[in-house]
Amino acid sequence: AEAGAPVGYTGAVVRVGSGADAIWMDPSCAVCAVGEISPELWGGQVLAHDLDQLPSRPESERSIQTIDGKTTVKLSGVYAVELRQWLAAFPVQQRQQAIMKRYAGHDFELTGIDGLTQLGAPIRLELQSLK
Repeated sequence: AEAGAPVGYTGAVVRVGSGADAIWMDPSCAVCAVGEISPELWGGQVLAHDLDQLPSRPESERSIQTIDGKTTVKLSGVYAVELRQWLAAFPVQQRQQAIMKRYAGHDFELTGIDGLTQLGAPIRLELQSLK
């Protein structure tokens, strides 16, 4: 790791292109699409001769809405990457249960997931109350 890098971070964030057309990539982030980096790095220090800081975190959305026992969770940008990173720590067969505990507790059933495996895509979760 370079001196000044965040503690525990041994990868490199790569800038492809320059100016307004620059795209940032994080090869050490297994759940980041091209143009996404680990959320904690946005706005962080850059070790480059022509730039001293990464751009601020991109526009992101996090909303949770419950209507008639049905909860809909929408995540995009940084929030979607954070969920993908968190879920990567669980074995595949435990991920649906982990999602239910994180967003709705034990009294809900996960009835729909969209975008979770599509890197860079927004995520939509649907949970139904069992009561």
